[in-house]
Formats: sequence, structure tokens, C-alpha cells
Amino acid sequence: MTDVLLVILAAAFALAGSAKVLGLGPTKANFERWAVPAWSRPVVGVVELVTAACAVGGLTGNESATQVAALLALWVMVGAVAIHAMAGDPPKEVAPAIVLLVIAVALLSTTV
Repeated sequence: MTDVLLVILAAAFALAGSAKVLGLGPTKANFERWAVPAWSRPVVGVVELVTAACAVGGLTGNESATQVAALLALWVMVGAVAIHAMAGDPPKEVAPAIVLLVIAVALLSTTV
């Protein structure tokens, strides 16, 4: 089960991080709409890419990598849920962040 959660985390964070670093899709517009500084978009993207890399490391059985991936995901998703909530975004836009937050908590609970 842990491997499935790590694959989901790795895929989601690799895609989201790449989009933020490259400024693809609605990422630039969303950060503007949320009144988040433009410099933070690529920084968040890099953190998401590191999270994905750590999740892949966790797939090799490296428990420390799993813990780092889960902690980074937890940190980023708490921020994402807060930003979505403050912006009044509809539930369908907040749901992915909540799901990834739950996955992060589940991974942490398996490594502690």
C-alpha cells in the first residue's frame, strides 16, 4: 500500500511541480489570482519536484526518503488548502490538495 501512495505522490508532485517551474497552464494566473508573489511559483514548483524525487526514493525502500517526501507534501498541501480556502475556491479545486494531504499523513503514519 505504501508503494501505491508513493507512486501517486510522485506522479502528482512531478506534474504539478513541472507546471509551476515552467509556468504552464493556469499556474501563473492562479498565483496572481491568489495574490501570491510571482517568485514563489517556481520555488513551490522546485519543492514539489524534490517531493516527487523523494517519493521515488521511497519506492526503493529508503524510509528516510519516504519521510521527507511525506513531510514536504504535508507542508505544501497545508499551504495549498489554506490558499484555496482564503481565495474561496470551489471544493473541486481544493479536493486534490486534500487528497494529497491525506496521502502525506498516511505515509507519515507508516514510517513513524
